Amino acid sequence: MCTIRIVLLFLGLGLGGNCLMWGQDLAQATAHLPTPGVHQYVYVDHKPVAVNLLEVRQKIGYPVSAWRNGVEGIVYCRILVDPEGKPLDYVITRNLHPEIDRRVASYIGELEFEPAIRNDSAVKYWANLGFPFKKGESQQVLNNRVDEINFLRHASGNSQRAAGRSLANGLAYLADGELASAKCELQDAIRHSPRRKNPRGSQLEDLFMAHFYLARTEADLFNWDNAEMHWTESIGLADGSRRLRGNEEVHQRLPWAYLGRADMRLNSGDIVAASDDCQWVLQNYDDPMVLVEAYLQQSRIQVFLGNYAEALNQLQLAMELDPQSGVCHIQKAEILLEMGAEESACEVLGEMATRDLNQETYSQYHQLRQQICWSRNTLGQNDLPNN
Repeated sequence: MCTIRIVLLFLGLGLGGNCLMWGQDLAQATAHLPTPGVHQYVYVDHKPVAVNLLEVRQKIGYPVSAWRNGVEGIVYCRILVDPEGKPLDYVITRNLHPEIDRRVASYIGELEFEPAIRNDSAVKYWANLGFPFKKGESQQVLNNRVDEINFLRHASGNSQRAAGRSLANGLAYLADGELASAKCELQDAIRHSPRRKNPRGSQLEDLFMAHFYLARTEADLFNWDNAEMHWTESIGLADGSRRLRGNEEVHQRLPWAYLGRADMRLNSGDIVAASDDCQWVLQNYDDPMVLVEAYLQQSRIQVFLGNYAEALNQLQLAMELDPQSGVCHIQKAEILLEMGAEESACEVLGEMATRDLNQETYSQYHQLRQQICWSRNTLGQNDLPNN
């Protein structure tokens, strides 16, 4: 009897080892399967699942021109997901609008998936994915972010007086350059703001101002993501409220909210979204100061893309509106320096030598002058402007 049990035990171990080796061989063979065609049917036990689809959808947003022109629909894509859950390739199978298609394509690489599974092994698979663009639904998706910013905005504040007091304190601290204190007070202003069904115009205006200046404070503290989210909150309040659309103070600050957000997006490498914000300002405002900053931003974007000729064209538009701008001249010198045209850059700096420059512009001017012009003797010791 004992002998039979020993024989059965060895048989079981042998079969188990063979099964284990067979499973390993199968996994290795599956991992090296050729890449399937875009429309090729492949059997899998579990299809890929996008785990951060909502986050990417929020980043894609809704291009302003398409939203204003009433473009609605769904962009359909097939995305090749590798065994690690990363997108390898994509094909847009149903287009909607050139600007929207471009926006979707620019963010596909940020998707993360649970990979397709076949025989307990991850395999490559073309996943179908749709990106809906409908005004009401899109706004709902964007408003449902779960993060600190929306927690502050949607907190159950019930004291307009406390909100107004915190806003005033925050602006005072900001004027004095006390950024940490300003941030705390402006956050309190948002937290105390009443969230009623039909808030009064003054309540909405204060909430807009709190987000607007908190975004500026976060930018000064180099908190790019927080600044971008607060710029977005202020823009959403202004665009979503009829009462705020007619408010003169909000109207004057709104383009600066778009340009501030464009700057944050450029800092984080979100070039498409930054350009969209600048284009919105150029299409909707004619104030020279606003346009100068928009052209400067567009010029920076083109530099980021390596399109130096177009960067200079955008900069020229800004300089035509403000020929005395020290910022424009410094940016032009920096572009020429990146292009290798050091003599031309020095000539541009030479044009600035007799101008009144603010402290920040003077510092940038002096650094550039030391960097490229000392060895060329383009500027003399006495050519520095008086500070």
